[in-house]
Amino acid sequence: MTIRFNSVQEFADELRNDPPKILRATKSFAQTNTLPIQQVSVIATYLNSAGQIVRLDRYIGQCYGGRVPETDIDRKVMAYADRILKDLQDLADHFKIEVRAGLYENNQT
Repeated sequence: MTIRFNSVQEFADELRNDPPKILRATKSFAQTNTLPIQQVSVIATYLNSAGQIVRLDRYIGQCYGGRVPETDIDRKVMAYADRILKDLQDLADHFKIEVRAGLYENNQT
């Protein structure tokens, strides 16, 4: 079972209520039908004490340049994603949670 959030605040509240040992967080880049535009999201996951995956899927915006910002809008989108990742890192530091790359996924169908 996966518990999903798209609100960073609700995800953070859930994490505060049941802090894990490891939090996995990353920026995600997804191709769109309009190349070379990519959708940027912040995705974070952890396992709660019941063994369930808790997942944040926070859509940030679109970037023309993908991982390398080319326009002012690209830079704003990337800065917002970086700010969310920093806020998650700060929260993890407060609770002494190790932050790692990658994601937990439920492979059951």
